[in-house]
Amino acid sequence: MEGFFTAGLAHDSGGGKDQRDYKRWHRHTGALIGVGGLGEPIISGLNLNDYSTILQGAIPAAPLALLVQFVFDELDRLIIPKGLRLKQ
Repeated sequence: MEGFFTAGLAHDSGGGKDQRDYKRWHRHTGALIGVGGLGEPIISGLNLNDYSTILQGAIPAAPLALLVQFVFDELDRLIIPKGLRLKQ
C-alpha cells in the first residue's frame, strides 16, 4: 500500500519530508473530494488560498457526513445480528 501513496512523489522537486507529505495528502484528498459537488469549492479555495471559499463547501459537507455516518450506524444496528456485533 505504501507504493500507492508514494508513487506520485518521484516528480516533486525541492522541499523536505514535511512538504512532500503535505503534497501527498493534498493530491490524494483532492482526488477523493474533487469530483464536483461540495468538493468543488473546497478544492477551489485550497488552490486560491481563500478560506471563505473552502468553508462554502466544508460547512454543508460536515453535517452531511454526520448524517451519512448516522444512517450507516443505524443500518449496522438493523442488519448485524446482536450476537455478532462488536462490544463498544
